[in-house]
Amino acid sequence: MRTLVDYYVHPLSEEAIEAQAGEWRTRAVRALGYEYFNVVDFIRQVLRKSLKKGEQLRIKFMPVDSPGPPAKVSFRPSLTLWVRADVWTAAEKGDPLARYILAHECGHLILHSNEAKGFSDESGRRIPDSARERSAEWQADEFANDFLAPIHIVERLRDVHQVVIRCGVPNEIASQRLADVVAYWESKSRPYGMDCDACFGCDTHHIASRVRCRTCGRVSAAFL
Repeated sequence: MRTLVDYYVHPLSEEAIEAQAGEWRTRAVRALGYEYFNVVDFIRQVLRKSLKKGEQLRIKFMPVDSPGPPAKVSFRPSLTLWVRADVWTAAEKGDPLARYILAHECGHLILHSNEAKGFSDESGRRIPDSARERSAEWQADEFANDFLAPIHIVERLRDVHQVVIRCGVPNEIASQRLADVVAYWESKSRPYGMDCDACFGCDTHHIASRVRCRTCGRVSAAFL
């Protein structure tokens, strides 16, 4: 029997996914009242109530020793989030990996439908990197990244530990998001860290479209 590892879905760009993740994050913050929100509370109190009319999300718990992925989504016969009981409990307690797993599944629930076309793990049938915008797994990962660790928050932080604590994501994801910030500013032909115009110190960081010097406290507009 073939093992499904991904799905072809309607293509979405990084910018489109970021926009959707941002909208759902805003809903989460407004409903739950704090920026570092509990993903389990988001699923129960926000996502369940905000899906399309007629769609009722069921949550089914799997035994801890269940084979296969720790969580998954099925669209037929009913919309269901399947999750190992230990993962759900860990996410409730703020475990970074468990939070990310559930955020990834939220990406599937929000971005995808039962029209997704599955394919197997045979080497000749995998989605090539050139078609990543049609990959359900890539899209769900991008959603989780932007949902838990949006760029506007990560760019205010300068090390992995701060991102892990502030955003509640695993170390690997925190490192990736910091790299994403650097890549963004390099795409603007501007280094992420640059000398302060006032004291010429180099301990600066971006805050959205501004640059703040940690040495003298000066805040100035960034060159875009």
